[in-house]
Amino acid sequence: MTETLIDAEAAELAAATVAEAPPHPFAEFWRSFRRNRGALVGLTVILLIALVAITADVIAPHDPNRQYTRPGTDVLLSLVPPAWVEGQTEQTTLTIGVVGNPRGPMVLAGARRNRPGEAAEIPAPQIYRGELNPARMTFLNASLPEGIPGTLTVDRTTLIYDPGDGFAELAPNEQLDIEIQAEVADNQGGDSRFLLGTDELGRDMLSRLIKGAQLSMLIGCIVVTLSLVTGIMLGLIAGFFQGALGILIMRAMDIMLALPALLLAIVVVAILGPSLTNAILAIAIVVLPHYVRLTRAAVINEINRDYVTASRIAGANWLRLMVVVILPNCLAPLIVQATLGFSSAVLDAAALGFLGLGAQPPTAEWGTMLANALEFIRRAWWVVTLPGFAILTTVLAFNLLGDGLRDALDPKLKR
Repeated sequence: MTETLIDAEAAELAAATVAEAPPHPFAEFWRSFRRNRGALVGLTVILLIALVAITADVIAPHDPNRQYTRPGTDVLLSLVPPAWVEGQTEQTTLTIGVVGNPRGPMVLAGARRNRPGEAAEIPAPQIYRGELNPARMTFLNASLPEGIPGTLTVDRTTLIYDPGDGFAELAPNEQLDIEIQAEVADNQGGDSRFLLGTDELGRDMLSRLIKGAQLSMLIGCIVVTLSLVTGIMLGLIAGFFQGALGILIMRAMDIMLALPALLLAIVVVAILGPSLTNAILAIAIVVLPHYVRLTRAAVINEINRDYVTASRIAGANWLRLMVVVILPNCLAPLIVQATLGFSSAVLDAAALGFLGLGAQPPTAEWGTMLANALEFIRRAWWVVTLPGFAILTTVLAFNLLGDGLRDALDPKLKR
């Protein structure tokens, strides 16, 4: 009986010992990380964006640089609204100019002023001042002002005006402007082929946004890799050798931090020339001081600890001390900074593209897409809203992820 009780107590003690075993570091990290719901949402969005970027060439419904036209014509399908948008109608006034004594009917495609018998491909915006897309307008009806001679024929996308001999008294260089009252409609509203519509050159917006996600993720990866690796090297040197070399490195970083980040990036690109490669290099240079200062601070905090002293006594050289002994214990804040730096890289790349200093047309980059769409912001909201929303979502997701990583990796901030 006594032996049975001893065996039971031993089993309970062994079970308690197993239960009190410290959890795996990754399990402990995940337990702390998942408490932050915003970080989980950010991680989910980033994984989706990364999946879209990896499979961009497969899932994009169209070639992002292909310009689509109306069937049987050379007229671009520009500014086609998203598929769920219905067509609109409006009353408008169209102006044509009659010069001299015209002979024969004048074909007016979308109310553009033409020579007799010549059809226009795209209407002139200074003639039509409405809210619809002139390249996709259908004329429902039209009428001449009272007292103006001739006949006006409505043929869907074309107005045909035949003045007859009504302007025989006009001098050869004399011009008479005629205002035609017309009811026009957007041809079909949205097009099922283009889920998110088209841009000003008839290119599919969804395909360009997907390709832009691939490019933005690539920019972020390259910028973070370049700046992180270089920053760690300089930070280790500045923290380990705190003499003249360390002072020189840190003063150079202070000078870079004294300049506004975007202004410094613009200066670098202006020197090297506008291109995507130079924009990536400029952004990497701009964010470099953050990694250098963070690494140096972590090294100074760790260099006098007992484990470093023990390694030094054991005969470890300075390179081994920096890379093998000290660096692994400095990675937590660097990982958080790299995550936040990814969002900064995406935002700065979009800013340079918007200014015309980053990716050059026809490259599908979100900032460049915004820059090209500014003049259409009032009548084609999707060409501005969609790239802007993509930038906002990506930057916000990385910021939320960085916040969650900071809470999970910093012992002082763990809940």
